[in-house]
This record gives sequence, structure tokens and C-alpha cells, in this order.
Amino acid sequence: MSAVLPFAVVPVMTRFSAAFRLLLASAVLLPLLTSCSTSKLDGYDVSDIARFTLPYERDVPSHPDSLRFVRVIEEDQTVGVATERSFESLARDWSVSRRDIGPASRALQVVDYATFWGMDLSLLSLEVEMGISDLSKDRALELVEKRKNDVRSQIQIDVYWFARPTASTVPGPNAKGEIRVDDGTRYRATRAEYGPIRDSFLPDGSRVLYRRCTFYFDRIQDDKDILAESETLRLDVRRFADPIEDTFIWSWEEVVDEAADRTARKTADGSKR
Repeated sequence: MSAVLPFAVVPVMTRFSAAFRLLLASAVLLPLLTSCSTSKLDGYDVSDIARFTLPYERDVPSHPDSLRFVRVIEEDQTVGVATERSFESLARDWSVSRRDIGPASRALQVVDYATFWGMDLSLLSLEVEMGISDLSKDRALELVEKRKNDVRSQIQIDVYWFARPTASTVPGPNAKGEIRVDDGTRYRATRAEYGPIRDSFLPDGSRVLYRRCTFYFDRIQDDKDILAESETLRLDVRRFADPIEDTFIWSWEEVVDEAADRTARKTADGSKR
């Protein structure tokens, strides 16, 4: 794991208009959303991640349940967000390219990739998605707890497929997703959501098309949490009418729960979190 750096606290009283929130949210699609400080939680286009050299097997910074980089800060009447990472960089840390990239994909300036939604990323998305710093403390904490419970009860993975602007379609609809953890047992997606085809513009002005597909999996299978004792997760996606599976792999170190994370931070910087 990387060393824990000092937190940058997003000011609790920061305010942005509804139009500005919508602009940032549309840049990365729901639920890939940014938060209220443009210095730490910048809005970005999904191709910004797709242009990086992403590994096909990602050693992520922490267990999916761990709050390593994000903190929810309670004030007297409001709730703020503290983070030491930008949303884009954290999303990149949880993103992998598909394992078998064909010649057509290599010719593009972007790669198909998938983002695994762990606890850090899920809580960091709440500010612009819900505007929790503008809400009452009770309502904000209710949303935070719901988001934590969502992460603990289901696995969410977004898959982004890219195509040339001349393409007649982009993969996505009717794709089937399965995951497997350390013991190799396969689990099918309980549901999937397929977004529309959208434009993305690269720094050189060229255009690509993309589609986001979100797969959800129950974490409790056969009366056990399949992530509780696991250290790897593999996603296989079979596109409609295509016999070849797209494969994405994540791995992490042992479980670090929230209480242990807080203790580790307190020891590291001598402060009270």
C-alpha cells in the first residue's frame, strides 16, 4: 500500500449552483460523479481515464470496504467530505483495461476499461450526486449510511466500451457479466444497466464514441460475503453475439476495516480524525 498523505478537507460551506453540479455530473455520467472542490475533485471526460495505460490486472490501493482516502466530516449542522485524492485519480486507481485487446482497439487512442466501485470512490461521489454539504446533517448522514450499505451488500462495476465515430454501434446492450473470486466460483450479475451511445473528445480534437454499462452483483452468496475473505475479483463480460469474453481483474491486500483505518491515520499523523 502507498503511504497515507495528509488530508485535504473539502470546505463544508462550499456552495455551487444546481446548473454547475449538472455540468460536472454529465461529464462523467451517473454515478461517476465529482465533488464540490474543483481543486481536488475535478470534473473530467471518461476518455481522460481511457487514454492512460491501464493495466489489465489492477492491484488497487485497499480492500473495497476500506476508507483509506476519503472521510466524512461531521460539523454541528452539516456534513463535509475530506479527501487526499482527486476523484479522477481515485477512479483511475480502481480501473483496468480489458485483458484481450484486439487490433481494432489498439488502433484507437483510448482503451475499453472497467471501474470497480469501492467504498472510497462511492462516498466521494456523494457531494455532486446528492449535494450532501447543502443538506441537513441528518439527511446527509442518512445518505452516507445508505451508500455504505450499498457497497457492503452489492458489487458495482462500470464497463466503458469505445468505438470510432464512424461505427454503427457500440457494444453494451444484452451483454452478460459474471464475476469470480479467489476460489473460482462464478456469480452472475443480478442486474445490468446500459447507457446510450455518447461522444467523447480527445485533446487533439478527435472524437470517439462510447457506452457505459453497469453490472451489479450480490455480495451475499450462499449465506456468505464473497468479498470478506477474498483478495481478487475477476469480471468476465460476454458481448451479445460475440463468443469472446472481455476480462477485467482486480486484486488487493487483506481487509482493512473503517475503524482500523481511522486508528492507522491517527497514529500516522498524530491527529484526531
